[in-house]
Amino acid sequence: MNRLVELTAAVTRDAITDLFRAHASEHFYYVSLVCSWAPPFLSAWSVEALARAAQAQSCDPLMLKWSYADSPYCAYRQDLFDGLREHFESHCSSLHAEANDRVELAVRVAELVMARLDSEGLFGKGVARNQIVVGAEVMPPDWTNTERLQRLNPDAALYDWLQEAAEPCPD
Repeated sequence: MNRLVELTAAVTRDAITDLFRAHASEHFYYVSLVCSWAPPFLSAWSVEALARAAQAQSCDPLMLKWSYADSPYCAYRQDLFDGLREHFESHCSSLHAEANDRVELAVRVAELVMARLDSEGLFGKGVARNQIVVGAEVMPPDWTNTERLQRLNPDAALYDWLQEAAEPCPD
């Protein structure tokens, strides 16, 4: 699994760096690796992209704010992530992994990658870091997303997400 984490971290770092550079005037508040199969894919939202999307769809921005699929940056630089497919397939084949196992593997890798990139400072430091929610999410969403996002983010970064998007944990 270490090799998958290394490869995925390199691809994700490149994609996020490109995203932030290509849209340097935007203020990103959400960046997540989304897992519905292996490998994960990148999605992100900026304040400016949300305003444009809400206006274009004539809807309340809150309807789109945390939707990975509605973001104009959904599957950003997918070409980079497609290169990981063979590595994930090979790893899963060696484990004789079932479909659910593949998604679980992708989510574990995604969380480790986002934690690593955060520790490198890719999402900012201090106050700047508190302005962005970093995710490793499974789709369709479930309560495990809440647990992962709580592990990946400082409390100050998660306040709005917890109020507006978090799936409740079972009792």
